Amino acid sequence: MSIKSLLVHVEASHRARQELAPVLGLARDQQAKVTGLFPIAGLEPIAAFYGERSATYRTRLAEAQTGLQDTERWFLEEAKKQSVEADWLTGEGDAASVTTMASRYF
Repeated sequence: MSIKSLLVHVEASHRARQELAPVLGLARDQQAKVTGLFPIAGLEPIAAFYGERSATYRTRLAEAQTGLQDTERWFLEEAKKQSVEADWLTGEGDAASVTTMASRYF
């Protein structure tokens, strides 16, 4: 039996970049598709307290999106170098909750 798809939690850190190599190697060997999942944590309390239209919320969201865009670009480039089909998802919430929710569908 072969693996058809992998869902991997990706974050904007040096450690995460090191940990991706074996995942991409497995995906290449199994000819599997890899979906990178980037959770944006910490927005819920800010939205609840200040509101989604507040400057505080918008600032935090903009910071997260900057890291997200850089990480997405890196992830997709690494997958392409390994000749691995890849997709990208984001979700608001802590890593465990976002990963659990996404794993139900991917």
